[in-house]
Amino acid sequence: MKVYNFTPHPIVIKIPGGDDVVIEPSGYTARLEEKLAPAGTIWLEGHVVDLYKRELGEVKIIPTELKLEPGDVVIVSSLVAYTLKEQRPELIVLVPGEPVRDEKGAIIGVKNLFVIEGS
Repeated sequence: MKVYNFTPHPIVIKIPGGDDVVIEPSGYTARLEEKLAPAGTIWLEGHVVDLYKRELGEVKIIPTELKLEPGDVVIVSSLVAYTLKEQRPELIVLVPGEPVRDEKGAIIGVKNLFVIEGS
């Protein structure tokens, strides 16, 4: 089992007692293919603004040479997670969990990770 962080930033898991577990970006990115379809217009503050529907497609891992094995752990964004789990049910798909914030409200880590279960 290997762990891959497909997000562009380190995942900092704040462990009670002061320790942190840091999962650095793996150098790979998970992206959802998307297609845009016109959905009309809306009038906003004196201007016509185009509206589009976004249709999500398959998850692509970039660069493509990575071969994921059953049981590998991948940390991805919530947007990617459900599609990836549907495409690759043999993977353990995780997303960053409950945020930990500093005194100014900026996210500095997470308390846990959420697991995405198959459909």
